[in-house]
Amino acid sequence: MPSQHRKPRAIHIRRDTTEGIDSGSMATFFATFVVMGLVVLAMSLGVLIQGKRLQGSCGGTGKACTCSPLAARHCRQREQTDASG
Repeated sequence: MPSQHRKPRAIHIRRDTTEGIDSGSMATFFATFVVMGLVVLAMSLGVLIQGKRLQGSCGGTGKACTCSPLAARHCRQREQTDASG
């Protein structure tokens, strides 16, 4: 009995230039990009005007950890390692 071999199907890729990104979605993208840029600019200006340094949420500041129990344990272990080493 001869083995049945199937011919692989061809994959057709449409290269239709009329489909794709329309001007409405590009306008939405650029509007979102501009709004996010303004938000970043406002936050950076706020930091510059206040004159404060950026701080992490836990550890590395020399202050007590007020994070999750796992993060607090990590802070204690790091403090013990720093003190002994």
